[in-house]
Amino acid sequence: MLLVQTIALGQSGSINKNFGNNGFRFTTLREPTTTQASTGNILINENADTYSIVDFGGNVVAYKRAGDGRPVTNYGDAGFSDHFLFGEKANCLLPDGSILFAGNIGIKPSFLEQPVTGNLVLGKLNKYGKWDQQLGPGGLKVLFQLKNPTQVIGLGILANGKILVVMREFIFQANKLILVILLPTGDIDPSLPDNGRLVLPFGESQETIELASFQKQPDNKWILGVREHPTGAGTLQNYLVRLGQNGKPDAGFGIGGIQNISSYLPPEELVAIGCKQGGGYILLTSIIADFSQLRYSRFTSTGVPDVANGGVSAQPISLPFSAVLRASQFDPSNRFSLLVAQEPDNWLNHFLVRLDATGKPDPTFNQVGYMALLQFPTTLYTGLALTPKNNLMVLGNSYESSYSFLVRKILEKGKPDPYYDQDGSVTVSYPYSSFQWTTLLKVDDTRMIAGGIIRKGGKPYWLMESVNTQGKPVTGFGNNGSVLVPLPVTTGFVNMELTHDNHIFIYGSTIGSPPSSDRVFLYKYLPDGSRNLSWANNGQKILTTGRSLNSIEVKSQADGKTLIAYGFLVNTTGTNTADILVQRLLSNGLTDNSFGYNGSRLIDVAQQADYIEQLRLQEDGKIILVNQTIVGANGQLSVIRLLANGRYDPAYQQGLKTILPTTVSFDINSALVKKDNKLLIAGNNHVSRFQSSAGLLQLNANGSVDRNFATNGIYLNPFSTEQATGIDVNLQADGKLLFTCRDFGNYMGENINVRLYANGRVDRSFAVNGVSQQSYSTSLEEVFAAKLFPGQLVMAGFAPTPVPEGMLMSITVDHSSAYKLAGISEPSAPGLLIYPNPARDLLTISWNGTASGLPKTLNLYDINGKLLQTWPAQSLKGIGLQQLQLDKHAAGNYLLHVIYADGSMKQEKIVIVR
Repeated sequence: MLLVQTIALGQSGSINKNFGNNGFRFTTLREPTTTQASTGNILINENADTYSIVDFGGNVVAYKRAGDGRPVTNYGDAGFSDHFLFGEKANCLLPDGSILFAGNIGIKPSFLEQPVTGNLVLGKLNKYGKWDQQLGPGGLKVLFQLKNPTQVIGLGILANGKILVVMREFIFQANKLILVILLPTGDIDPSLPDNGRLVLPFGESQETIELASFQKQPDNKWILGVREHPTGAGTLQNYLVRLGQNGKPDAGFGIGGIQNISSYLPPEELVAIGCKQGGGYILLTSIIADFSQLRYSRFTSTGVPDVANGGVSAQPISLPFSAVLRASQFDPSNRFSLLVAQEPDNWLNHFLVRLDATGKPDPTFNQVGYMALLQFPTTLYTGLALTPKNNLMVLGNSYESSYSFLVRKILEKGKPDPYYDQDGSVTVSYPYSSFQWTTLLKVDDTRMIAGGIIRKGGKPYWLMESVNTQGKPVTGFGNNGSVLVPLPVTTGFVNMELTHDNHIFIYGSTIGSPPSSDRVFLYKYLPDGSRNLSWANNGQKILTTGRSLNSIEVKSQADGKTLIAYGFLVNTTGTNTADILVQRLLSNGLTDNSFGYNGSRLIDVAQQADYIEQLRLQEDGKIILVNQTIVGANGQLSVIRLLANGRYDPAYQQGLKTILPTTVSFDINSALVKKDNKLLIAGNNHVSRFQSSAGLLQLNANGSVDRNFATNGIYLNPFSTEQATGIDVNLQADGKLLFTCRDFGNYMGENINVRLYANGRVDRSFAVNGVSQQSYSTSLEEVFAAKLFPGQLVMAGFAPTPVPEGMLMSITVDHSSAYKLAGISEPSAPGLLIYPNPARDLLTISWNGTASGLPKTLNLYDINGKLLQTWPAQSLKGIGLQQLQLDKHAAGNYLLHVIYADGSMKQEKIVIVR
């Protein structure tokens, strides 16, 4: 599902439809998955078909299996649905076979554990397992922003078709349980206040609040079981919350729909609720800090113990093992079916327990009322569902391999169903393996090579694909454009680099035993993808480090020599510091003893770890090392420049860089050396652990921060949230910069490119106000590298499928034109901006210069040099903004000359559209 900004087709910054398949090229690895599978709920329809909710490393999918265990071929891809980044806890199956999910999308999960802030969203799959576009693009509907850390924990459909969402909000000593009622379409109900939100009136002074149960009653009302865990020495509280058929608290139950049942029970945790036919409840509780006992209580429909029917409060359930409840089901015969784990004795030992209507183990179930799930001893069971015939479906994932999950069918009598996939169970693995392009090399203006690590048969390989600028394979490279390189089994880091003559270095490290014996390997390949057997030892070089490594970078010099830089975890003295070692090899792979001291140079920036992040070369042969140096608890930017012989450059300001007073740390993703030896560094600038902006920093040729670039030396943009990072930077021929970024909080346009003038100001003629926001889908995708080609920018990363697959995507770039500009198209010293560009009828002029640097005259020429329109001095107003009316010129390329009051001049390409 393609999601883009509203940019005209072919306009700069739009998806390049001439690349691959409508702007995208995907590489799918058809190998059994190596992505961790974590199971959640199991949903079931009236035919006993199951929908297993599985989380593949953050991608939540539904897997459909027929009631008799047969695979389903007309659902999604091999039975796996399209995916969402949320909804593993809140999902429900609708009567037409579609599935509704609720959750939140916001801060990248790896930055901050759940619960997270973000937007409340709904996702919907149609009955075929594909995104339901009727709900919204990509099957998504974004509702409203969640201001505080929030977790969506319940989802249901009310009797009137409206949607009920249950959330809990986490603020220290101010927790809340919140209900949200939405229209059947998933939209906010305008008849309800506060976006349909209702905060239940308890829990705000407690340390934690938990939803123990969320059940629909036979009369279409809803019952919630809630636990409050107190702050300090307070007392645990248990509540029943009943909602009417309209989703609002039932005024006839308790006080305003809430009944505190704590006084009727010992100090135990409420863990499950069963809704009896005809009214009333069965409650299960567990003794705090003693998992050996579950207890059974009968309550009336008013929320008090059912004494008239022999109700016993907290009746012990007699089982010969400890039992922690994982999931439960309550059937029309008032029987509980329980999935329990034997904790704390052995948390991987699981049992199914059937209780009869009196709360005792049911002897009709496996003769003793329980059965051990020991056939697959390393399975972590999480889901339990009841079929229309009261059989049980059980879901779990393999704890040992974490790559597969298990669906089991247990008959009502407590025996595996021998007709369910022949033995009562089915083990499922996703048929494709996780894969992403992590490196992109530009061979020339027509070709590129993408690279990434894959696993086949449990062994690591480096995959290279050579692609032309149409997104098609270069058939003269390897096997129809692909080369698969076997890697050592213990490979740690791995990457690739292009030499001056288009040979390819694949390099990395192997993890030693002990770790202090890590090694570096280099494999050299010819431009056609075959191994260069004449280099070093049959095309490979092994370097013994004698140390444990944290990073490696390789760069090829124009004379054929090779620079290798790697960071160490522990230095030779054994103290808690780290160093960076730079070595140089001759063109034949032997050590270049003329470099540094006997072929190497040891660098120590600070007294803690130094990570080599980027290795770059200036045209004069000087060597740039861009590092992250740990100072205290934070990673600081440090830059070292060496002379071509490996000695420190005395003309360079070496070491740590002070970016901004508010900068806590700076993460480095890319670096680019300009022809004037200024250095651009792309990454993310942190002002706190959880707040970062995409940052593009420029250093002067002497290593000082260029305070004239952007704002005080750095361009910063947090985009939609304060979680963003700069990925890569490319330099156009006209001096403008394309800054590729990642917005972790923007669910629709996660891959973002900003075009800047050479001085770091935004070029608003590009895309929409200088920003191109293009993505393949609504879910988590990511790019790791970008390379500029004539007329397009190609980015490499992964696309969001149940497990990621390699993705190349391309956007158009308009820096080429029908004529050659006389100078660099960027604001002059006064800071002149001309936008929008492309334009229709109006041009806006913006500047911030002094009186002597104000525009005096503007002349518009066609590409043949014919003067078409002039704006004299008297039509230009003072410092600030000025709008100029364009005559009805034909669509095309034009040149605008700007003459300043001091006699200086600049020119800029203007595109007019109609």
